[in-house]
Amino acid sequence: MLRLVFRPLLLMSMLLAMCIGLIRAQPNEASGLGDFLFRSSGCEAYTEEPCFMGLRPGITTTYEAVDMLIDHAWVSRVYDDELRAYSSNAFIGAILWEWSGQPPQWANTTERSFFYVRNYRVQSIIVRTKASLGDAWLLLGAPEGATAFCRDAPGQVAGQAMGAAGAAQQEVIFQALYNSQFGFDLEEREPVRRVWELPLRFWYGSDLSFLLASGSSSPNDLWQRCHPRQS
Repeated sequence: MLRLVFRPLLLMSMLLAMCIGLIRAQPNEASGLGDFLFRSSGCEAYTEEPCFMGLRPGITTTYEAVDMLIDHAWVSRVYDDELRAYSSNAFIGAILWEWSGQPPQWANTTERSFFYVRNYRVQSIIVRTKASLGDAWLLLGAPEGATAFCRDAPGQVAGQAMGAAGAAQQEVIFQALYNSQFGFDLEEREPVRRVWELPLRFWYGSDLSFLLASGSSSPNDLWQRCHPRQS
């Protein structure tokens, strides 16, 4: 009799274990994001410092960076329209690039990524991606510090509650740092309920502390600020 009872239980346990194993074997949706962010071509030897596509903030010169981008398989075109000379041998501004026809999986090809230049060197790199806040949280965990807030989009009535007529669109701002040299931000005119789905811009720099305002926050704080309970 006991055999008849335990045999189905054993079978169910084996099936459950198989299901768990299959779930764990499924590829993570963020698969490849870590390689894209931290192990791109040209950065293999610089895993302990900020680096993307061979560009190293504070080290790579403007001319070196442009040459690297022009020769990179991921890049189709480089723009220096926003670069300005402020002395005979130094520049300030930004250099932008467009992704090639075979971009990496996580690149946001609808918008240009760019890097800031100051004192003839790369100051910081901003990479626009398809990765969402949820993807980053799964891959990297909670950041060391973050600032979150929202504001009425231009043309909206200040203080109008989310969900009210004409107030569905707000500007959502979330900025986070994992250390002083790597972080991300998002600034989108989207319903706040989609905050975990919004695409990120990843930042690389020698000192990115300016990304954070005073205090710290979280996506949940952002939800509370932008969607307060109605009394």
